[in-house]
Amino acid sequence: MKVMIKIKHFSGGLRFSKLFFFFIVGLLFVSSCRQDSRYQQIKRYFNEIHHYTLHKDQIIIVISNNGCMHCNRSFASNNERYIENRNITFLITADGNYLDISNYMNRKNVFFDNKKLLSDYNIPDKTKFIVIKDEKIDTVVNIAYNKLTNQVNFLDSIVTNSYDKTNAH
Repeated sequence: MKVMIKIKHFSGGLRFSKLFFFFIVGLLFVSSCRQDSRYQQIKRYFNEIHHYTLHKDQIIIVISNNGCMHCNRSFASNNERYIENRNITFLITADGNYLDISNYMNRKNVFFDNKKLLSDYNIPDKTKFIVIKDEKIDTVVNIAYNKLTNQVNFLDSIVTNSYDKTNAH
């Protein structure tokens, strides 16, 4: 009798192990789909609104009026040096009343969203940068007052190490 109980317990444990394994695999699959769907939303936004195709690897810098206005001004001013970098795409949702966006005008890699259509694609309208690698979102950094210097330095290191300024797509 003891042997049968152990065998039943073992086979039940094996079923549990299989279920647990499939649960973990399913969870990993679902989480990877979420990341892809965020990329797909951004890709669809640029295709449909701006008739622009995202590159396989690139950085998207969003400059908005939302959040810390000092941070937005500083971030916008700091990133003007990347305007000629073809691996960086700028999306300006700020209207220019509170921060100077004049240096971003009439550039091939700068897009404006004056109608605030980002929300139609479930993309939060915040000042941030998005790093895309192999057609997937690798990193999203929302600009925040208490982290601004570190975030700017982080973006600089990404650009310096991975996105050659002269490399055209």
